[in-house]
Amino acid sequence: MALRRALDPLLEQYEVDDERTRRIIRLVVNTPALSARHREKNARWHEVLRPEIARRLGGDPSDPGDPRPGAVIAAALACVEATLAAWTSEDRPASLSEIPDRAMGAVG
Repeated sequence: MALRRALDPLLEQYEVDDERTRRIIRLVVNTPALSARHREKNARWHEVLRPEIARRLGGDPSDPGDPRPGAVIAAALACVEATLAAWTSEDRPASLSEIPDRAMGAVG
């Protein structure tokens, strides 16, 4: 739940200018080169988040053999990607704040 709430500032930023933002995100999601670059950026998030997630899971942040932090981060980022794809796929999307709850509920 804490990881889900950590996404709120990002989602709030997206909703400020939702139509413009939706067009940009749709372009990123549907353009292979931009989508690949987005995934590269997400890979860097793994490095940044891994120590804190490991600590919160009661693990050793320096133990690369613990799969739990990587799994949690990968699931969260996949939920973000699924959220953005769903939000940009419809003319009248659900509220952006509702979609990640549904995505994370599916893996939670």
